[in-house]
Amino acid sequence: SITLQDEIPETLPRALADAGNLQQVCLNLLINARDAVMTREQRRIRLRGGEASGSVWIEVMDNGHGIPPGLRSRIFDPFFSTKAAGQGTGLGLSVSWDIIAEFGGVLAVRETGDDGSALRITLPIAATSTDQDGA
Repeated sequence: SITLQDEIPETLPRALADAGNLQQVCLNLLINARDAVMTREQRRIRLRGGEASGSVWIEVMDNGHGIPPGLRSRIFDPFFSTKAAGQGTGLGLSVSWDIIAEFGGVLAVRETGDDGSALRITLPIAATSTDQDGA
């Protein structure tokens, strides 16, 4: 019951990251987006990607309830959650932020409001395309 729009180009350069850890981060962002859209009649998640200035980026956008302004500065804090008790540990975004930072990248809120949120992962492009550990 969720429309998923995949707009990630197939030809993005390899990122300087471990594929397994990057998969974990993407899964965390998708789970959060899924949970956010469940209150909407029409549920949409949009994936975008691109490259700019020696970096590759992936963005997860949803049309959920957004992140209230007073909470935006806390969403990457360990054990912080806006979900109901028993619905989450509050570790997903914190762990995701740490993983991306470990690779020299950034995980940030690009936009949020009543019409949803967009979180972006930005990672350095791998030095060589033969790097087997890159994502």
